[in-house]
Amino acid sequence: MAPQAIAHRAAVSRRMTRWHLAGLSINGIIGAGIFGVPSSAARILGVSSPIAFALCAVIVYVFVLCFAEAASHFTESGGPYVYARTVFGRFVGFEVGWAMWLARVSAFAANTNLLVAYAGFFVPEITSPVGRTLVLTIVPALLMVINIRGVTGGARFGTILALFKAGALMLFGVLGLAFVDWTRFSGVTFSTQANWGEAILLLIYAYTGFEGTVFPSGEAKDPAKDTAWALIVTLAISAIIYMTVQTVAVGTVPGLASSEKPLVDSAQIFLGPLAGSLISALVCVSIIGNLSGNALASP
Repeated sequence: MAPQAIAHRAAVSRRMTRWHLAGLSINGIIGAGIFGVPSSAARILGVSSPIAFALCAVIVYVFVLCFAEAASHFTESGGPYVYARTVFGRFVGFEVGWAMWLARVSAFAANTNLLVAYAGFFVPEITSPVGRTLVLTIVPALLMVINIRGVTGGARFGTILALFKAGALMLFGVLGLAFVDWTRFSGVTFSTQANWGEAILLLIYAYTGFEGTVFPSGEAKDPAKDTAWALIVTLAISAIIYMTVQTVAVGTVPGLASSEKPLVDSAQIFLGPLAGSLISALVCVSIIGNLSGNALASP
């Protein structure tokens, strides 16, 4: 079947605005990674780790600009699958499409299991076999119902979660900067002997997920313009959040490299005993946001 016929057959109502696409992008990029990566980055680069977040953002921007350029030429859903099929033919498109699908399904499963672990902080019974089964069933079912009712509801739900977690992380960063011990950054170095490559390769994981923004182009009001805008703006927002969070973590947690919950350890300095509950709740919201974006874009 010709691509034009496929596009015609798959025509749907265009209801997603640029803000919905931005929410989808934020949910894709900011998942659970930022809550664990700070200690790993500090283990590799020490107090210089915030610089690695900036360098990684520049590198990822190259990929984002490629996606933004490609997205400006297509108005149907599919993202990389459509791009590969159009340029390289149906076989390559098939391979790319299934690779994306398998990656998305496995990521959804992994993040849902992670949600169970963090939700168990509030309700320990959730981590039992029965509790885990209920969560692994109910969460996908709720997201399924939301998206079956229409793309607008799924997009709004994801956007609300994206605003909440981005705002909460920004607040964490702003509050935390007031408690940073800036003398710790006296050892910042740009030495070529440091493992910059290893650190950046690790941090790319924290920045990926933006590619899901181009999947539902067929349901966006103006995909040629809005998709590129959402990709560029949200990566900038994510980079600012990541660099600020890493700076706060390095400047407030003495043994950051060995910390298992770096943001909790950091937040305890200016939030006290409530830190564990608040950060765990934020992780749950962040993961659900990531799952909601996945549930909308992947089908």
